[in-house]
Amino acid sequence: MKQILCIFGLCTLLTLGFTACQTEDPLTLELQQQEMKKRDSKKHPKLEYVTNVENNNLSSPPKMHYYLEDNNSKLEIRFLLDSKEKVNVSFSDRLGIVVYEEVDMVISQWKMFNINPAEKYPYYFILYSKNFEIKGKVYIE
Repeated sequence: MKQILCIFGLCTLLTLGFTACQTEDPLTLELQQQEMKKRDSKKHPKLEYVTNVENNNLSSPPKMHYYLEDNNSKLEIRFLLDSKEKVNVSFSDRLGIVVYEEVDMVISQWKMFNINPAEKYPYYFILYSKNFEIKGKVYIE
């Protein structure tokens, strides 16, 4: 009988010891949960566009290069065109409200556009000149 009680007591102590080792600090658990939420909530903006040639003036439309970054609810869009033509640029939100507009600009060097705050995805844009038109949208993936 003493042997059974000793074995039972030893098993109980081992169980308590393993349980004590497995419990984590509540602060550590909270930090881990916050990190998982950040990782899951980090969505990246994507851009899609189509190019049309107006009046068949060009044999091919200019190529457009872009870079997107969403920092602290501020959307930064950088464009570069393989053209020295003056273009008009317009960005509108999902409701059709114009959030940025600029006319007669050359984007043969990188040009940055800021949309702040970037909360109303998707954003639609149009770059157009007398020879071509580029339409597209920026959305969250």
